[in-house]
Amino acid sequence: MPTVLFSLTAELDWGWRIEQWLDPQQLWKRSLQGFAVEQLWQNSTSSHDWQVSFRQAIQSQGIWQHTGKLRADSIESNWYLLAYPCQLENSSHCYLGVLQTTVGGREVEGSNPCSEGKLSPLLRHRLRQQELALEHSSDLMIRCNNRGFITWANQALLERQNKSLDSIVGIDFTQLRTQPTERHTLLQMLRTGQALNAMVEYQTEEKEFYLVQEKLLPILSDDGELETIVIVQQDLTFQAAAEIRTQQQLQTDALTGLPNRKGMYQSIRHNLGRVETHKQPFALLRINLDRFQRVNDAAGYHFGDYLLRSLALNLRRVLGYGTELACLGGDEFAAVIAPCYQEEEAIAIADEVRSAIAISGSLAAAAGISLTASIGIVLVDTNLTEEMVLDRANQAMFAAKRRGGDCTVIYRLPLHDSIRQEAALQFALRQAIAEQELKLAYQPIISLRTGQIISLEALLRWNHPHFGYISPALFIPLAEDSGQIESLGEWAVHEACHQLAEWAKQPDLAHLRVAVNCSFVDLKTERWAATVKTALQSSQLPPSQLIVEYTESAIAKDPAAAIALSSYLQDLGVDVALDDFGSGYSSMAYLIQFQAQGLKIDRSLITPIVEDERSQAVVRTIIDLAKRLGLRTTAEGVEEREQLELLHSWGCDFAQGFYFSRPLLADDLPDFIRNYEGLSL
Repeated sequence: MPTVLFSLTAELDWGWRIEQWLDPQQLWKRSLQGFAVEQLWQNSTSSHDWQVSFRQAIQSQGIWQHTGKLRADSIESNWYLLAYPCQLENSSHCYLGVLQTTVGGREVEGSNPCSEGKLSPLLRHRLRQQELALEHSSDLMIRCNNRGFITWANQALLERQNKSLDSIVGIDFTQLRTQPTERHTLLQMLRTGQALNAMVEYQTEEKEFYLVQEKLLPILSDDGELETIVIVQQDLTFQAAAEIRTQQQLQTDALTGLPNRKGMYQSIRHNLGRVETHKQPFALLRINLDRFQRVNDAAGYHFGDYLLRSLALNLRRVLGYGTELACLGGDEFAAVIAPCYQEEEAIAIADEVRSAIAISGSLAAAAGISLTASIGIVLVDTNLTEEMVLDRANQAMFAAKRRGGDCTVIYRLPLHDSIRQEAALQFALRQAIAEQELKLAYQPIISLRTGQIISLEALLRWNHPHFGYISPALFIPLAEDSGQIESLGEWAVHEACHQLAEWAKQPDLAHLRVAVNCSFVDLKTERWAATVKTALQSSQLPPSQLIVEYTESAIAKDPAAAIALSSYLQDLGVDVALDDFGSGYSSMAYLIQFQAQGLKIDRSLITPIVEDERSQAVVRTIIDLAKRLGLRTTAEGVEEREQLELLHSWGCDFAQGFYFSRPLLADDLPDFIRNYEGLSL
């Protein structure tokens, strides 16, 4: 196998230098011994990539592994390099490495580039010398297979553990730690090629504790699979270990082993510093288990403690070791997400937290208890104090509690002023749904071909006896946050179907169809699909008279669920339409995959079409595209005659808006339709 062995040492004035160079097959025109490491890639077309890979390796003090072009002679060819970091007895740092090239234009087969069976005696001798250097390094070194079981350890590690090599081979390396870690979690991170660096406490069989600064270095195969794990540990002094261990105990929750409130303060303080110096925002999640006292009351404190320990492990497994997690005491946890630039990132983490709680919740379910959590989120992009960060997250968490729990709330500046109002509205909405205080209003939709009213859109309205008229823009998000949107959606579908079935008994109203809206929450639940079927059956309304509208934002959150529900509804005979098209999530892929029958152009595009030529071009393009795809188009928000005339000239099928009528309550609609004289264009 064409191979070159080399070693690198770091010199104070000269940087990294090639200390040894062994090229018995004379693959290079000259020996590079004594030259700077940069001489390796000089005049290579891939010199920048080599430079970057080397800098990344020495900055992380990790393994240097790279494949690229090198000019060993007059011909440039591919080379594979693998070099391990180590520390010599004089405490200087070095790298021991292997260079390999290809033969006949293809990679030489072999599972290990350093396989001694394929090396010449001279190479084997030199390789053995390098192995001896690792063997006698002052660093503690372990090599594991891709499952985390030890295959080799150097003399320093064996002496520290007071074990023989035979007794340590085959052991899960995490079992040597004082607090065994989830090996599978570490392996999952290492399989991505990510090196891990942490301060970890180990123990010997005699229960003697020692602290190490540990690096886990993954070695990946050419196809990206984890092959080997190299563990390099620097043994800290016993005095430093004792001091750090005392500090860790002061900052650690005794029950869960997670950092406590003091540890979380330190983490927040560190990230606030990065906000100021690096403009790097972060998010704090404050997680409080809902009604956890019921667990202790029903199953005892021992079970409650066991459940909290289980939850701590599940949270750590789900969030990973890159997320700073803490137990603030009892049933309250906190997590720092850094960096975090968007609310959506923090919300996604909150969803993962719910997954962990659901796993632990299966234990509580055995005792007949439902385990949920209220989560408050604060995004920090300005320099605050630790107390202000925790307080804002706390306010958001209590806002989630006031909404009934089992939800997530993001802190915004006016939140503390609106918590009471939101709590009151949330309670009032729950009462309004139960007592059927909400109403449906129906906005007519006009055919631009016949000028007649052909369908209606059902819209929710709420006129509270104390708060007065409450906009859907306020109570719909409130219903989504508090988990009431399902009940609201089910009621609206049943009400619309039964009302249209009543109107169908009158000959002049029998032709009408009704459109109802499907929220993202509805889209995700199988129960809502069954609700549509039940509403049609109980009202005896023909499915062809019902239209279900999806907003683009709902489809964007889960296209697969939208497509599945759309297919189910169409099998029932119900038409589906894409609502608010052009409102910010527009994708041509939705028009192809969604298989809708109609498309509603958002009012934000319709409003400026009289004066804005760019808006005209966009709307005309949407109408033309919809025609080619066989979709009927409806323009929303039509308020002017000029808008109507343009839409008619471009071939738009339907229109709705205040130009024709505001949404009308069920008692007022029949008279409006009977008195409507039609549209002339």
